[in-house]
Amino acid sequence: MKRMHILDRYMFNPGHPITVNVFGAGGTGWIVVEQLTKLNLGLLALDHPGLFVRVFDHDRLAPENRARILFNDYELGVNKAIAVVNRQNREFGFNWEAVDQMFTLDNAFDNEDTFANIIISCVDKVQPRREISEFVNKAAIANLTPEIQPKYWIDTGNNVTTGQVWMGTVGEIKQPASKKYITVGKIKNIVEEYGAILHDEPGQPSCSARESLAKQDLFINGKVAQEAVHLLWKFLKNGYTVNKGMVINADEDVVQGIPV
Repeated sequence: MKRMHILDRYMFNPGHPITVNVFGAGGTGWIVVEQLTKLNLGLLALDHPGLFVRVFDHDRLAPENRARILFNDYELGVNKAIAVVNRQNREFGFNWEAVDQMFTLDNAFDNEDTFANIIISCVDKVQPRREISEFVNKAAIANLTPEIQPKYWIDTGNNVTTGQVWMGTVGEIKQPASKKYITVGKIKNIVEEYGAILHDEPGQPSCSARESLAKQDLFINGKVAQEAVHLLWKFLKNGYTVNKGMVINADEDVVQGIPV
């Protein structure tokens, strides 16, 4: 029988907008936020409460970012999270929030804003992923209200022309019985699954657009971001998923699902 994961019960009929925290508003995170706008509008059209999104990033827009992030001259020097959130709020009337800092485990449990039903990480280092994994595992047993209780963590990552999306559950999600499918309540997150072999690629952040494009294809961030939010859209709309992620190969234009 095919394996699937059924959406957390609260999210089937939430009394509030589903809360989403995006950690990182760089090449992938910026596009994730734009795609979440599309997802939110789609949910609202289905009489769903929609999403409330909060974006975390400490970095500021610089000229070398322009090839990967589309922004205007007047936004140069503006914090990335603030810039992308202001756009969505201004153009679509949302009340989303931006936080001028990156996620760190040091103060995560001192700030209620760090908690959300869905966490999407768009970071380029392994250590933040390890900290997020520790955070969500502790949050799984914390006494939190339903609108901020973490349930899922979606991680995104890429190198030059390939990328991946991985969704794990925060703790175990109670599953209904099924005669047609094997329902899976616990999906390991990216660190739980691959922590022993995760490592950072050598090299420092690029100081020019030319160097950046040599390290990452111009369109790989967009492909990864779109697949991540598309996975979330199908999950929320259908109430189940048979894939916990996907692998993207931009060279061969291939997207391969990763079964639950």
